[in-house]
Amino acid sequence: MPEGTGSAMSSQADEEMSEDQVVRRRVETAEDSDTLDPSAGAEPDASADAEHASSADAELASSAGAEPASSDGEVTEEPPSIPPSFPPRSARPPHVEGGETEPKVVTSSASGTSSVASSGAGTGSASFVTVNDAESKDAEETQSWQRTLLEIVAVVASVLLVSVVIKTFFVQAFSVPSGSMETTLQPGDKFFVNRMVKSEDEIRRGDVVVFVDPGGWLTIPAEQKNPVAEVGQKILQGVGILPADTGHYLVKRVIGKGGDHVECCTAEGRISVNGVPIDEPYLAPGISPSLEAFDVTVPRGNLWLMGDNRSNSKDSRWHQRETGNGFVPVDNVAGRAFIIFYPFDRVGKITDNTAAFANVPDPGGVAVGGQ
Repeated sequence: MPEGTGSAMSSQADEEMSEDQVVRRRVETAEDSDTLDPSAGAEPDASADAEHASSADAELASSAGAEPASSDGEVTEEPPSIPPSFPPRSARPPHVEGGETEPKVVTSSASGTSSVASSGAGTGSASFVTVNDAESKDAEETQSWQRTLLEIVAVVASVLLVSVVIKTFFVQAFSVPSGSMETTLQPGDKFFVNRMVKSEDEIRRGDVVVFVDPGGWLTIPAEQKNPVAEVGQKILQGVGILPADTGHYLVKRVIGKGGDHVECCTAEGRISVNGVPIDEPYLAPGISPSLEAFDVTVPRGNLWLMGDNRSNSKDSRWHQRETGNGFVPVDNVAGRAFIIFYPFDRVGKITDNTAAFANVPDPGGVAVGGQ
């Protein structure tokens, strides 16, 4: 082999080895740029990677006998890009110390729902408040309000239902419009009536009873009332919250029952029932048992009723004399009065005075202890 030829081959081998070294160095540089230093705990710097790539390009161009491309010229190879899993330092939110709030990031999803994300201070956890969450909260509040309203309506309906049941079958309130029952009941007194006591067997002589006008007993003129107020009053009276309309009811004391012979007065000025004189402790002192004489036998299924204020009571005596309608059917009885609940200074049980008739025999001649 000629000497010149050997020298040329040696020079070419040197150049090829130099190119291999340059390429190897560039590859090693690129691998280093993709690797994080675990001791530093930091991400790769894009500017440092670009400088390494430029240096490798320059060395490769120098070994090939070419000049590196200028900043305006065409760049044959792009520097390695930053891995997408590691954003640039400038894009990462700063670390927050001492409970400070990190900046909130507003994002949009494909469904059009906006969200605001923020990380908890010092915890690293994220919480999200979305438009759908707000709408859900409003819906829950609306449902809660509706449930509350339904509960109130249910309670009111239950109270009214219980009131109607009690009023219909057990107890009803009434008020006293006049002084015909003084001193047992005063004008303005409000009292309860036991509606379970309505049959002739349950009604006793001496009981204070409320009854429906049998016809012609009441001559109270109709009052002019507001139609709306009147409807409301009737509803409240119907469910038993307000006392019943006194324009249809009266209150008196039972003196005689069906078959009884009642007359006034004895030589002592007392009323007698089936021949037995009655001591009446419920009469006010100085009040006569009756200012007029009468002698009647009560028809079966009827009652003979008188007020405790005998000188100021249009009762069975007056109506029997004036209209011939002094007897009250048992079916008209609403119940037995048993307690005053208003006014508060008069609250108390109505005294049971049936003992005054304890020695009165029934129409057959047998004493029945006030019956």
